[in-house]
Amino acid sequence: MIYNNKQQLLELLKRENLYTEKRLGQNFLFNTQIIDQILQAADILPTDQIVEVGPGLGLLTQELAQRAKKVTTIELDTKLIPYLEKTFQTQKNLEILHQDVLDSTPPSTSYKVIANIPYYITSPILSHFLQVTPPSIRPTTIVLLVQLEVAQKICARTGDHGVFSLQTQIYAHPEIIAKVSPTNFFPAPKVDSAILKLTIHPEPLVSDPSLFISLIRKAFSMKRKTLLNSLQGWQNLDRPAITALLEKAGIDSNARPQNLQISDFEKICLAAR
Repeated sequence: MIYNNKQQLLELLKRENLYTEKRLGQNFLFNTQIIDQILQAADILPTDQIVEVGPGLGLLTQELAQRAKKVTTIELDTKLIPYLEKTFQTQKNLEILHQDVLDSTPPSTSYKVIANIPYYITSPILSHFLQVTPPSIRPTTIVLLVQLEVAQKICARTGDHGVFSLQTQIYAHPEIIAKVSPTNFFPAPKVDSAILKLTIHPEPLVSDPSLFISLIRKAFSMKRKTLLNSLQGWQNLDRPAITALLEKAGIDSNARPQNLQISDFEKICLAAR
């Protein structure tokens, strides 16, 4: 174990002359029980290929490499690369990439994404892996340690839907595995966290994800407005055309977007094609 409590983490940082980068959203996890919960949620098999984003000091990386066939860990922080290469120099099934995950190419064979990510890039990371083309290179499972509020938004149900929940749920079933308090990190974040698990659907729940996402972004662009008001201009359609479109789709023009299900938005997309 690289470290298993806050004191050992601080000693490691001092010994290696390392420090956290606020601009990179670094909060190092030191509670190994949380690591165990992440690993359990990921259900790692000896044949699995894992992509880890932001390994930090390698606490989760170490456990992943001991369980999976191959681990590719992606780190943006230049100063951490020599430390990681030194620490894992004998770990033959571990590949360390120094790059921005958003510039990375996902594996061409089945894989899982498991990570304690910088919270400010949660949405871009999910888009990167869920909306990747070709669709065949989407992961089978994603397990992330994210901000609790964001996890709750992703898991929202009908009545509380937003763009984040809908554009995620067309690709995967989300669930919150556990809540994690700030006291489990150094430095401690100002918000609660959560272990979020996404089980990827074999196929998206909609026929045209790009059209669907453009629709929901337009629908939620005017908060609390009716569909008739918020959708004007979508696909260059004016008010009478939107009225006709919603009627064709069998959707009440006075409905509000947060109260619609994925299937309702899909009906609008199909009516527009």
